[in-house]
Amino acid sequence: MLSYGRNVLADTRPTQHCVSVQLYELLGEWVVRLVEDGVSSYSRTFAQKDFAESFAEGQRLRLGLHSYQRI
Repeated sequence: MLSYGRNVLADTRPTQHCVSVQLYELLGEWVVRLVEDGVSSYSRTFAQKDFAESFAEGQRLRLGLHSYQRI
C-alpha cells in the first residue's frame, strides 16, 4: 500500500491488453490483422497466402504469442 496524503492507494497492476494476430481470406486476398482489446489496430493485405502466413508468424513471434488465429 502506498500512502498519498489522506488517501491510501493499493498496489495496482497495469491493464492487460488482449492482443491477437488473425489471418483470413477476403475477396481473393489474404489479410493479417492485429487485434488489441477486441479492436483491429492494424491490418495488411497480401495477394499470396504464403506471404500472409509468413507475416502473421513474424508478428506472432514479435508479440510473444503462442499462435495466430486462422479465421
